[in-house]
Amino acid sequence: MARERDEDPHPVDRHVGRRVQEKRLDLGLTQTALAKAVWVKPR
Repeated sequence: MARERDEDPHPVDRHVGRRVQEKRLDLGLTQTALAKAVWVKPR
């Protein structure tokens, strides 16, 4: 069953998001550059 949008993110989602952010910053990438690199449109 899908989670409601107004709920807090699952702890695993928060952890993975932090790890992606850390790696992105280590590589000196912006969110837009990362999105283009993995072929998704940034929000």
